[in-house]
Amino acid sequence: MAGEKQRAKKKWYPLIARGEFDKVHLGESLVHSPKDLIGKHLNINLMVLTNDPKKQSVTLMFKVTSVEGDAGIAELVGYHLNSSHVKRVVRKAIRRIDDSFTLKSKNNVTFTIKPMFIARYRTNKGTLTSVRKRARELLQQAFQKLNSEEIFMYAITNRMQMDLKSDLKKIYPIAVSEIRALEKH
Repeated sequence: MAGEKQRAKKKWYPLIARGEFDKVHLGESLVHSPKDLIGKHLNINLMVLTNDPKKQSVTLMFKVTSVEGDAGIAELVGYHLNSSHVKRVVRKAIRRIDDSFTLKSKNNVTFTIKPMFIARYRTNKGTLTSVRKRARELLQQAFQKLNSEEIFMYAITNRMQMDLKSDLKKIYPIAVSEIRALEKH
């Protein structure tokens, strides 16, 4: 068939993490050329990266931002708690406190954060509002002290959640303190 066009073959190119998970092999992507990797998103379970089964309910989102040689270099842009984990920790007849807002880090990067708290007992809305406001204040103070790379590690290592829980339990007993989503813009 002399009249047919020859298609350029796709090849597998590796994706490597940058920053927090420096030089970790994230996977491979099938594209025509390495420059086609830029802009690709990939979701990876945190358990796979850390070999810690306790972290299986967290998914990290990476975005390829540059190419070095034939490898795509990806940076961390999102942290998400799986919905199945959220459903498991929320119980009937207990108050759930959700919030969503944007904050800026020390190096002026904008983040959207969605914290979730579960009160140990039923309570009135005024108490829940004071818990929500105090959580915003604490997170704003923490974000002003940390740069964008440190913020993700603060959430991944569970220190952010533990710091929030220990401070908020002074207002009302908190059973669960989680970050449902943390996204870099």
